Amino acid sequence: MSMAGIAWLSPGAALAAPVQDGQASGSGRMCVRSIVNQDAADRVFAQLRLTSPQRERCVAIVRKGYMSAHQLRDEARRSWHVLMQTLRDPEASLEQALAEQRQVGLYQESLAEKRLATWFQLRKILTRAQLTRLSSLSIDPSAELGDANGEQGDSHAGPDGRH
Repeated sequence: MSMAGIAWLSPGAALAAPVQDGQASGSGRMCVRSIVNQDAADRVFAQLRLTSPQRERCVAIVRKGYMSAHQLRDEARRSWHVLMQTLRDPEASLEQALAEQRQVGLYQESLAEKRLATWFQLRKILTRAQLTRLSSLSIDPSAELGDANGEQGDSHAGPDGRH
C-alpha cells in the first residue's frame, strides 16, 4: 500500500510542537499547530472520491489520534533534548549517549504505533473501491507533501525540527 494516503496526516505531526497563536495573530492563546496538511489532504480526498461525511470522519480521527499522543510527544521531545545535552557534554560517555538514544527510540516507536493505529482506523472508513484507489496512489510524501507547515522533511532534525 502506498504511503500517499497517510501523508496527509503530516509527517511532522507525530512530534509537532504546540505554538503560540499570538505569534501570528496576536491572541497569545496556546494551540496545536495544524495537524492536517490541508492541501495534501484535499488532493488525497479528491483522488479517493471521499464523501463529505467520510472527510469529516477522517479529520476527526486524525485530530483524536494527534491529541491522544500529546503527552507522549512531549516526553519524546524532552528525551531528545536530554540526548542533545548528553552529546554536548564533554564528560558524557558513549554508554550514556546510547542509553539516551535508546529512550528516544522507544518514544519514536510508541508514536509510530499510534500513527499506525490511526491509519487503520482511517482505512475502516473507506469502501473497497477507495482502498483500491489508495493502493495505487504514487505520491512520495517526503518529497512532495512536506510537513503541516509546508516544509520539506529533514531526517536529521530532532522532534522540534532543529539539528
